[in-house]
Amino acid sequence: MQQKISKAKTIKILLFAFVLFAAGTTKARLSTNTPATYPNSLLSLKGFMMQVSPGDTTYRIIPSEGNTYGYDISINNKLLIHQPNIPGMSGNKGFEKKSDAEKVARLVIKKLQQGMMPPTVEKKELDSLKIKF
Repeated sequence: MQQKISKAKTIKILLFAFVLFAAGTTKARLSTNTPATYPNSLLSLKGFMMQVSPGDTTYRIIPSEGNTYGYDISINNKLLIHQPNIPGMSGNKGFEKKSDAEKVARLVIKKLQQGMMPPTVEKKELDSLKIKF
């Protein structure tokens, strides 16, 4: 079980890195001389930055294990985050309601637009959104 989780996380990280690399080869503006955090809707990873605007960032609610829900977040129609389970919680359980998945997806997009990378979701944020888990 642990190996499956580790492999799944490794695949997510590699997919995430690939998506960022692919996004960097398109019309996104890139720079290599930038600090680690970015205000004004900038997303960064390992010294690169990419402009993130509200119109470029979308989410899609996806079915998950056990009749639950997760979400995908895309920038410029390229998958950036595939989150089939509740972020910040152990296990593979998804959201019980689509509306809960939507609330968290919108929160993650807001964090991306504020330059937070990775856009970590904490338990207290889930509580404030009244997410049941």
